[in-house]
Amino acid sequence: MNNFQQITNSAEPRIIGTRNGVYQIEFKDQDLAQHSSHEKLDRLFIAPSKRLIADFNEEALGFTLDDPLEGDLVSRAKVTDFMGFCPYFFCCNYVISEQVVTIFRAIGVNDSEINLLPVRLRQDAAPYFVLFVPMIPHEEILFEHSLIYPSNQALSDKRDYLAIDSYSAYKANFKKFTSMSFERIVLPREYGGRNLLSIQGVGNLFFSEQLFGACVEHKLTSFQVPRINIEVGFNGA
Repeated sequence: MNNFQQITNSAEPRIIGTRNGVYQIEFKDQDLAQHSSHEKLDRLFIAPSKRLIADFNEEALGFTLDDPLEGDLVSRAKVTDFMGFCPYFFCCNYVISEQVVTIFRAIGVNDSEINLLPVRLRQDAAPYFVLFVPMIPHEEILFEHSLIYPSNQALSDKRDYLAIDSYSAYKANFKKFTSMSFERIVLPREYGGRNLLSIQGVGNLFFSEQLFGACVEHKLTSFQVPRINIEVGFNGA
């Protein structure tokens, strides 16, 4: 059973170069429209059709591109190991460097945990990849063991935890609170052996302790811990 650490990329101009605080790479509409896999790419990631998360995960894991995606570094952007990009691709947080992929493979990340969509930057000859991690849907969260609070209390010393013991109760609380946040998420034990986790409703990814340590050891750039951390646990652990 792995321990997990939530991760994020940097918003600091001194690290990513740009002042938008969000992204370094842009995939232009014209390039996407002319891409050989445009229709499927659009249906899966850009304007995803409504479907069960499990069905989406299966299709997205098996998706391949006929050609790399053409992208551009925005003005003043620096190349880092983890890079934000636009437009948003559903379930895809970052464009990552080949060094990140090498670490993934060394740790034992397998093809059931990620899909890598190749990227070609016009301003850099090195290979890059859009990282897809299959999403764990809300329905699989063990709400009775998790901790949830109103998001406006995120920076408070005292949080009023909500009495939510099921997914249906979680949905019902959206009528009372415009936004809720997790302090602790408990998942079924089957997810405890993975190296990466993506959980519906949580913007950031979670890396296993081993994977996180390897990224720190190799001093990957634009890789850090978020200010407000979420703990992940597993049923019976």
